[in-house]
Amino acid sequence: MWYWGGILIEGAMIGTKLIGSDINWKMKNGTLINLDYCSNLDYCDICENDYEAHHIDVRELKLYKKVDAVVTDPPYGISTSTGGEKSGKIFHQFLESIDYNMKENAYLCIAHPHYLDIDPFLNELGFKLLERHKIKMHKSLTRIISVIKKTN
Repeated sequence: MWYWGGILIEGAMIGTKLIGSDINWKMKNGTLINLDYCSNLDYCDICENDYEAHHIDVRELKLYKKVDAVVTDPPYGISTSTGGEKSGKIFHQFLESIDYNMKENAYLCIAHPHYLDIDPFLNELGFKLLERHKIKMHKSLTRIISVIKKTN
C-alpha cells in the first residue's frame, strides 16, 4: 500500500467524516484506494459514505457544508513541489480559502516549515493560535505544527 492520504487514514482510524483534496490526481486516486482498503479493516470505523477526495487545488475549494476541523500539511517545496510558487503565497491563499470552508470556532492543525512565519496571515484572517510544536526533521528543516481556532 502506498502511503497516500496519511492524514485522512489517521482520521478514519478515529471514525471521523473525511474530505480530502489534492492538486495531483495521482495522490487523490491513491488516497481513495487506501481509504477503500482501510474501510475493510477492523480498526477503521468508516464506510464509503464517510469520506470523499477531490482533485482540486485547495485554494479553489468551495464545499457545500462548512467543516468543524481541518488537518493539513501544505506543500512548501522540500519534498513536494509548489509548482514554482513561493510557499508564503501558497499558505496565505490556502488560509483564505480554508477560512471560507470552516465553521465559526472550527479548528485548524497545520504543518509548516520553520522559516515561514504564518502569524501575519493568521492575524489578518481572524485565526487565533492555540499552540505550536516543533519537530526537527533534518539539519535544514524543522516542521512547525500549529493548532489554530477560527474566531470570526
